[in-house]
Amino acid sequence: MQNKAILKSLPMMIIAFLVAVVLVPVAYFVMEGSGDWTGRTGIKITPNLDDGFILGEFEDPADDLLRPLPEGLDFRDIKKALDIRKFSVKMVKYHPLSGIGLQPRLNLVFYFEGILPNPQNSSRGFSLPVMHVYLDVPELQTTEYSSEKVAPARFKGPAWDYQVILDGFHEQARIFDARGNLVGQGLGVYLHYTDKNDVPVKGDTTREVQTTRITAALPIKLLGDPSRGEWSYYVLLGLADSRYPSFLAPASNPQEPAIFDIVVPPEVHLLNYKSSPIPELFPLTVTN
Repeated sequence: MQNKAILKSLPMMIIAFLVAVVLVPVAYFVMEGSGDWTGRTGIKITPNLDDGFILGEFEDPADDLLRPLPEGLDFRDIKKALDIRKFSVKMVKYHPLSGIGLQPRLNLVFYFEGILPNPQNSSRGFSLPVMHVYLDVPELQTTEYSSEKVAPARFKGPAWDYQVILDGFHEQARIFDARGNLVGQGLGVYLHYTDKNDVPVKGDTTREVQTTRITAALPIKLLGDPSRGEWSYYVLLGLADSRYPSFLAPASNPQEPAIFDIVVPPEVHLLNYKSSPIPELFPLTVTN
């Protein structure tokens, strides 16, 4: 009798296995993290399939660049590519018994207005900005840094343990320690477009792109679990230039910073934050 019961339930077990192991991962990669059809129909899916569960989000005002646009760059939308509008910290982590072989990841997500120009035709879909994120991880006790890849800035908070550099010319985000040693690579770089209703825009020219979202997936196995303890993130953006270790193009005027935009806590904006040749970076704290 037991064997008959097993045989009777076998078709449903096979279907469940195929859905978990084949259909869901394929949807994740083919749809780049979010399915158009679910967005249009209003079907609610796990946040794991849409950049992950939100751990922290930080808005950044428009038109808050720290330095003028460089001369000679004749791109109509260059300003959009250098002006972060929002930064999010998210996590993707499936239950080990789900059968989904997707490595747990920390997602660093950058939001921009409209479509970013790509004058150098990067296969990543963007070629002007380079983003730095400096992570303070609770389990580590780094006291100082000595890397030439670090941006010229002052860190007004806890010492950081990892530096992440994301640009349009490397296949993955690169992870360095405080001495400048490459200690890891990301798990994926994803570009998403959404309209004014936050519905994905993919091959549909009838709808205007309202937001570009760039996601860098990082291995939790290396960094630790971002949903545990207090983590700090220092976030900045510059103009990409591969001739420099930091990938940041310096300003021609020594009185201007190499950094174009930073994301800081809301209370810092209230202090009427002003730039200098060496800007101050304030930590974005996420506690879980």
